[in-house]
Amino acid sequence: LLQGLSVGGEYGTSATYMSEVATREWRGFWSSWLYVTNICGQLLALLVLIVLQRWLLTPEQLHAWGWRIPFVIGALGALGALWLRRTMVETESFARHAASGDRRRGRLRELLRHPRELATVAGLTMGGTLAFYTFTVYMQKFLVNTVGFAKDMATLVSAASLVGFMLLQPVVGALSDRIGRRPILVAFGVAGTLGTVPLMSRLESAQGPWEALALILLALAVVSGYSSINAVVKAELFPVEVRALGVGLPYAITVSLFGGTAEYVALWFKQAGNEAGFYWYVTGSIPTGKDPVKIDRKLIAKYGIEVSEWERRSRKQRGVANAHYLRYQRWFILLVSEGHHGLKQPSAKGGEGAVRELCEMILE
Repeated sequence: LLQGLSVGGEYGTSATYMSEVATREWRGFWSSWLYVTNICGQLLALLVLIVLQRWLLTPEQLHAWGWRIPFVIGALGALGALWLRRTMVETESFARHAASGDRRRGRLRELLRHPRELATVAGLTMGGTLAFYTFTVYMQKFLVNTVGFAKDMATLVSAASLVGFMLLQPVVGALSDRIGRRPILVAFGVAGTLGTVPLMSRLESAQGPWEALALILLALAVVSGYSSINAVVKAELFPVEVRALGVGLPYAITVSLFGGTAEYVALWFKQAGNEAGFYWYVTGSIPTGKDPVKIDRKLIAKYGIEVSEWERRSRKQRGVANAHYLRYQRWFILLVSEGHHGLKQPSAKGGEGAVRELCEMILE
């Protein structure tokens, strides 16, 4: 649980930084590299385990004290991360906001003014992180305890699946820049809900490592619909003054409660003689619900903004400009509703220029 809170704290600032330094046209692609580094960490951990298992330690030594070696390596890596944090250049968005003298930056009271966004982050994280932990962290034990693989074979299968998963992240991230985030998230929700139980059930009786690897890669391809774009989706929900806290706090708590406990819950179901119950537990946690950047119709009606024109544009056009335009419309409405008048409403016919103008005026 403590590790989950630690990772969550770093995740919020990393997701915010990546989304702010990336150009708008490639924000999904560059933000997807956040999970590439995440998976690289897991691969390095598996590499250390493989080296210890095969060449350096006996099984007795590994169980007695050798398991501490990866933690020592991680502690040394944390010192490097601390140095990077202290030497990185701040983003233009953050620098402009800091120069404005706004004292609301990072305050919990300001964050609580965004309950819907906080709930969205928690909801997305709950299913996404549980699916991620199931098919990456827990899968190695599943292959040994349920499928019947030897430990070294399970480690190799897990490592190979993580390599494929890592390579998928920038591909799906770039795709979201072309077709929007929502179709990717919907695909993850539908495929995860319908496919988790049959896929895990089939994996129980996998005939050899190649079949197991293929099934795990299929599952991870679905999980990529969450992992590759969740950072940018969550970061885009919040204004700059609470963006890091808004992403990091609910993420850390949710990862600790659902991701950190995934292995324990899975083993509890197995010991209770109902391993399939865990499959349904994962299925039930995956979100299939609402668009996190949907337009608030009541506010639109209240301030006289034309819904029909926006919906017509949404149906007619696809791609980056339209996805960003609808998102910035929502920020415009919320700011007006909070008394920030004097803002110029972008025209729905303004195209790319209106998108850029509203982005710089509100989000940046």
